[in-house]
Amino acid sequence: MRRSKIRAGVTVACIAVALLAPQANAATARVPDPTLTIATSVGGQRLPVSPISGAWKTKSAGRDSTLSLSGYAVTGTKTDVTAVWYSSWRTAKRHKTAFQFDLNVNHGMYLPGSPNNTWYFEEAWRGKTGGWHAISDTDTDYFWLLGGYRELVTDQASFEKSQLMQWRVTMRLRLFDTSSDSWTAHIRVM
Repeated sequence: MRRSKIRAGVTVACIAVALLAPQANAATARVPDPTLTIATSVGGQRLPVSPISGAWKTKSAGRDSTLSLSGYAVTGTKTDVTAVWYSSWRTAKRHKTAFQFDLNVNHGMYLPGSPNNTWYFEEAWRGKTGGWHAISDTDTDYFWLLGGYRELVTDQASFEKSQLMQWRVTMRLRLFDTSSDSWTAHIRVM
């Protein structure tokens, strides 16, 4: 009799560890490095060097990173920028800011260009189960008069209940016109 009680207790403990292990593994899994791809082409042929350059600066892996882009776009070329950032698994505290995304754009147009310039960003989160849930996305065609523009976008998220979650931010930029461009995206999870 006593031996079966011990086995039952060990079995329950093993099942509990097995059920909690995926959550612990998700919370401690290595965060992928942020990615950045910049490609400029003329007539469909990719140039070996792009006049737009950029880099990620990570203050704390999966928690606090900044993407900086700058350079010149030229009429007759097409520059595509794609950047993706993932957070570590974090517990969002009830009614507290869980995520913040700040985007600062400076676009100085020298000559009127194509109206097909676009920028897109999406912030998405996922919990322990299920897929990604987008909380914001923007797909903007812009055509501005000579002189350019400056824009600041700030997004924050908080939740009704505490929960374990991971964030993903995807940014895409396509430039066709003759302009100077500077983009800074700061992403933080709390």
